[in-house]
Formats: sequence, C-alpha cells, structure tokens
Amino acid sequence: MVIIMKKFLVIVLLAFVVLLGSSVRISAQERGLGAVGAQLTGGFGDNLANFGVGAKLQLNFLEPLRIEGSVNGFIRNKNVSMFDANLNLHWMAFLTRQFCVYPLVGAGYHLTTLLEPDTKFGGLETDDLNKTLSDWQVCANIGGGLDFYLTDVVILNFEAKYKYLKHVNIASRINLSVGIAYLF
Repeated sequence: MVIIMKKFLVIVLLAFVVLLGSSVRISAQERGLGAVGAQLTGGFGDNLANFGVGAKLQLNFLEPLRIEGSVNGFIRNKNVSMFDANLNLHWMAFLTRQFCVYPLVGAGYHLTTLLEPDTKFGGLETDDLNKTLSDWQVCANIGGGLDFYLTDVVILNFEAKYKYLKHVNIASRINLSVGIAYLF
C-alpha cells in the first residue's frame, strides 16, 4: 500500500510539473496570470509549534485553476527544525472582484531534522553514528485559503492546510500562513 501511495504522489507531482511547464508559455503572453510572493507560516501539531518564512510562485493555467509552488523554512523548536517544498492546486472562486476563496490539494517533500545527539522526539530517534537525524518524506496537503486584492497587482493571502506525513507523526500538522504577492 505504501508503494502504491508513493507512486500515486510521484504521478501527481509529474502532472503538476507538466501543467506548470505549459502555463509558463501562457503567462508570458498576458499580464495577470501569475504572482510571486513571500509568506509567514506557523506549523502546529503534536506538542510542537514552530514558525517560519517562505516564498511562493503562483501561475494560473485555466480560468478557475491556479498552481502554486512554495518553500518554507521553519525555526528550530524543541530540538527539531523543518523545511518543506510544496506543489498545490487551487480552485479559485471569486466572490467579488477583490475577494477570492479557494480549496487546495497538493503534495510535496518535508524535511524534519533532530539537531541534538542521542535524543528522541515524536517517533524520530538519532543514531550513534550520525548524532543527528534528517528525514525527507513525501507529504500530502489539503486545505483552503482566501485572497484579498489590495490593488490591481498586490494580493494579501491567508491559508490553512493540513500536511499529512505517514511515518513522522510530529510533522503531520496544520500550517497557517499569511502572505503578500505581486501579480504579474
């Protein structure tokens, strides 16, 4: 079952990459089909909360659909630091000209690192040879968000998503983020 799930996530990621490649050609022709921005993120779950900063690139490839690639680095807390890279699909629903809500689904890679030797936390344990543990895992994302268009080219964004990792229980958590993006 794990192998089937990993193959499915790889297929989903490859489909997103193909869609991303086709949308780059479209975005070069018309203004307003993409955005680049920054975000502040808080991750909460299993007695561990940490905060981080990230960057995102959003591209619209069909009328209601948008693909977003993002990376986030999280500050060390309780001997654990984290980093993630995500590729999410948004289905945008404009309620007014300046306000949009969207559900999201996606996948990504998540790195959880224990930084001190001989420690245990949330199912992770360092070994005697490395004295640290870094564990990359494929993750699945589900959630939603809202965009508020401050001007024709500046977007304020709020997002909540659940990040699921099967083997690292401290990393399955809720991520809340606020960001700002420049529409191009």
